[in-house]
Amino acid sequence: DAAWQRLERSVKATAEVVHADGAVYALVLFPWLVRLNDYPLDDVHVRMEGVARRLGVPYLDLLPTFAGRDAEKLRVSLANEHPNVDGHHLAARRIAEFLRTEVLPSVRH
Repeated sequence: DAAWQRLERSVKATAEVVHADGAVYALVLFPWLVRLNDYPLDDVHVRMEGVARRLGVPYLDLLPTFAGRDAEKLRVSLANEHPNVDGHHLAARRIAEFLRTEVLPSVRH
């Protein structure tokens, strides 16, 4: 719980700095690219959503975007679970949609 409290304070501080500069802050969570059919970290995604909600930060969880797909085809390698080109392409399409439909309409000029 202490780590989650530190994380929430860090997200809050970052969002405040971004907002002070007149920019928009949004939080996007990538899933860990393993066992996407039986994901082991659902609780992390639920907690991150709670952090974003408490702070009033737009939040996108990419787990539904990746769920049910073959993790091996979306990550760099077995030793490196970061998204590869295909994983980034999948994420980028969803992030663009999120920004266009959920974040940018709330920005007032």
